[in-house]
Amino acid sequence: SVTYVPSVTTNYIAFNTKNEPTNNVLFRKAVAHAIDKQFVIDVTENGNATPSVAMTCDLVFGHSDKLTGFPYDVEKAKELLSEAGYPNGEGLPTLTLKIMDGKPKAAAEVIQSNLRDIGVNIEIVILEKNAFLAEVGDNKDFELAYLGISCGDDAALFAEVYTTANLSGLNLAQLSDPVVDELFVEGDTASDPNVRLQKYEEVLLMLEEDCWYAPIYHPMNTYVTRS
Repeated sequence: SVTYVPSVTTNYIAFNTKNEPTNNVLFRKAVAHAIDKQFVIDVTENGNATPSVAMTCDLVFGHSDKLTGFPYDVEKAKELLSEAGYPNGEGLPTLTLKIMDGKPKAAAEVIQSNLRDIGVNIEIVILEKNAFLAEVGDNKDFELAYLGISCGDDAALFAEVYTTANLSGLNLAQLSDPVVDELFVEGDTASDPNVRLQKYEEVLLMLEEDCWYAPIYHPMNTYVTRS
């Protein structure tokens, strides 16, 4: 008996927003809209995953139904890329997408093809796990990176990928915003769950507006049993 159970893990693209063109929010949104999430799921998970609206999902306390994410829309992606100053990809260098060796290669190839459709060319750089963690996680030496993360089932834990205190850690986007920092603190320390929900909704909607990451899907946990 095989049972698939939704998880709070998110597979996503991280942008190093200290560099061009990934420091341009319109470029980041173009990339996010260009990715066919369901196709990535089909080739990497045999369809057993849920497309991501955000880094959080509805299993996470603090996730908001007001989050709309970046649905697959090639024409929208092309419009955003043009607004960013790169019509049809003109003026863009070939960018690198760093991934760990193994399963991520199939996802990266879909992403590479999707981005080529809007005029963005990327080179896939495959790294052994420790090298990937050192270059991407420790040194922040990347342009785009594909990876997965499981922060848990409370939005407070997502401070790890968004706040100033974690610039040397999991905050791969290198986001430092005192308003974001404070909203995470207020949400974490409030005793009233309704206040917590309000704070998290506010900060998650703010983060979505700037597209610091491009969430792709939430994989399933798989359990195999017999009587």
